[in-house]
Amino acid sequence: MAEDKQGTNGRSTPAVEGDFWDSEEMIGEVSKNARGEVIRVKRVSKRGRTYIDVRTFYPGSNGEMRPSKGISIPDNLLPAVMQLLEEARQKLPHAANATAVAE
Repeated sequence: MAEDKQGTNGRSTPAVEGDFWDSEEMIGEVSKNARGEVIRVKRVSKRGRTYIDVRTFYPGSNGEMRPSKGISIPDNLLPAVMQLLEEARQKLPHAANATAVAE
């Protein structure tokens, strides 16, 4: 296991992807920008609790994708968060309402 580093919130954060969660299932990802960053959506679990993890990843110096900013939504809150996201999407200009397909 890779050595942890100190995060900006004072907590220890995993040095590489896959070091934190008990289990991970990739749902998909979408390209974020020309720098190679992607947004990944995963179903993850920790200590018997399930979350949907939405996180930006960036290519590290060795080319390995490294985790960055994101959010882990407890499974019981997902429907409410999705409803709020849909409401936010509807407030965007028409051109931004196109549906993106994640692979």
